[in-house]
Amino acid sequence: MKEIKKLIIADDHEVVIIGIESLLKPSFNFEIDRVLDGEQLFQIAKEGNYDLVIADYLLPSLNGLDAIIKLKKIYPDLSVMLISSIEEDYIVDICKKENINAFVFKSDVKNNLVNAIEAIQKGESFYSNPQDLKIDYLWNHPSNPFIKLTKQELEIFKEMMKGRSQKETAESMNLTVKTIESHRMNLRKKLGLSEEELVKQARVWKII
Repeated sequence: MKEIKKLIIADDHEVVIIGIESLLKPSFNFEIDRVLDGEQLFQIAKEGNYDLVIADYLLPSLNGLDAIIKLKKIYPDLSVMLISSIEEDYIVDICKKENINAFVFKSDVKNNLVNAIEAIQKGESFYSNPQDLKIDYLWNHPSNPFIKLTKQELEIFKEMMKGRSQKETAESMNLTVKTIESHRMNLRKKLGLSEEELVKQARVWKII
């Protein structure tokens, strides 16, 4: 039995951390620290003072997945858990490959957070089923940058991600090239992301 006394939770929404703490208190007597971004998590946790690290997949400065992978390279026996609102099989595959002890969807936290920690204490792993996450919950999560877009802007963005020109997009949507150009400029301002990050986020949120 692996004893867990002290853990650190990383999520950029403090209300999520508070929710996790409220779920843990009835079952465990842990000392809990909290951080709001991935780089801070890595810098603090690498000092080696924790028995368990719980990190959100989507974190500012350094995403939670990368942070805990880096920590596992320093401390292979450190117990780590990734939580996520993203329904992607490849995340589960990476977790297994990188020996991440548990992966729990945020929609599944209420039901399975305690189960995941109990599994870790027994020296076992725990992974949520990707099919457990509801698509509506996924899309409307506050971390999704594309919820800022109107329906038409989202359709134009999808055309952009397919590599379509403004003329091709205008013809397919029965709009003028000038209208497409205006929408493209507006959605880029709304998203505020680089080309590389746009593609990355489009894959994460299943737009491409």
